[in-house]
Amino acid sequence: MAARSKKARLAEILDQLEPAYGVLVPSEDPIESGLMTLLAEHAPDLSLVQTRQALREWFVDWNEMRVADPWDVSNVVKSGGNAGARKFARAALRLLKGVHGAVHRCSFDRALANPELDVDALVDKMRNVPVHTKAVMKAALGGEGEWRPDKHVSKVVQNLGFVAKTTSLNKVAKALEGLVDEPERLRAHYLLTCYANRSADAVDPLASTSNKVSKKAAKKTSAKKATKKTSSKG
Repeated sequence: MAARSKKARLAEILDQLEPAYGVLVPSEDPIESGLMTLLAEHAPDLSLVQTRQALREWFVDWNEMRVADPWDVSNVVKSGGNAGARKFARAALRLLKGVHGAVHRCSFDRALANPELDVDALVDKMRNVPVHTKAVMKAALGGEGEWRPDKHVSKVVQNLGFVAKTTSLNKVAKALEGLVDEPERLRAHYLLTCYANRSADAVDPLASTSNKVSKKAAKKTSAKKATKKTSSKG
């Protein structure tokens, strides 16, 4: 698969996954980007730039939001609240408490300023935070172009033919660089991590794609076997 066709194919995959996991509103702020994954997950109909802006305008900073009442948060994202807004509010407060528990503040500024600190390890320490949220936050903290695939994402992108078979997450990360333009990188982290870490009984949004990949792999295996048989006869 040529580099250009891989990029186009990955874009198609992300478009297929988005209806299942929600639209991620972009943000360069690592904490806000994490909050946006929770908005997409729990209140996809409210996952809008306007909602992100409402949170920015209502709360002075993320620490103020951390100590807010869940009702206040749900009312900010949806006047009068609804089930999705309430789920988002509870998840958002768990995230902010997780950040505070890991870095003792609701900001990664000091952690990023200390070259001796492993920022990814701090994100991993956050309790009660979904894996897809952590993946997006790590990507935002890592900087432009960087990838943070976990072992499940690694397996998925290899099975889909985007990356050569390897056990090295670093090699997978390097192989993924350049396959998604920067504005789409966090979106890719969110959607691929949601998909790769879905529960065993969840519907597979890529079922038809997976079947095509499997059939293609089977054809290659059959062709190789046929070549070996022909060679041995000769």
